[in-house]
Amino acid sequence: MPPEGVRGLCLKAFGGMNRAKGEGFRGIDGCYHVSQLQYREAIMKSATIPALRVEPELRQAVEDVLGENETLSSFMESALRAGVARRQLQREFIARGLAAREEARRTGEYFDADDVHAELQAMLNAAKSERERH
Repeated sequence: MPPEGVRGLCLKAFGGMNRAKGEGFRGIDGCYHVSQLQYREAIMKSATIPALRVEPELRQAVEDVLGENETLSSFMESALRAGVARRQLQREFIARGLAAREEARRTGEYFDADDVHAELQAMLNAAKSERERH
């Protein structure tokens, strides 16, 4: 266990000494070492995101699901990337829908929902039959 002053620094810098499995770069003194973290985390990263304040229960839940050698920072980055990708897909989906609406208004060509559903069901049935044959 590190001396009390160092232990306090570790606790402040990394949120505690008793991290979840795989959460670390803990040295023999029981402390997480910034130099090792910087080496692993600073590759090609120059922008920062503001600190995120959460309830202690949420932080514990995140720490409980961290993978081996996964850090809280890498988990947060992964969650942010997934959220951004999801929002981009939503935006593109809405844009395609609005464009289709405008095309239908422009051409006056509309399709009955029941007809579309029937065609999609036929396509699904054909794909299932093809898969069963192979």
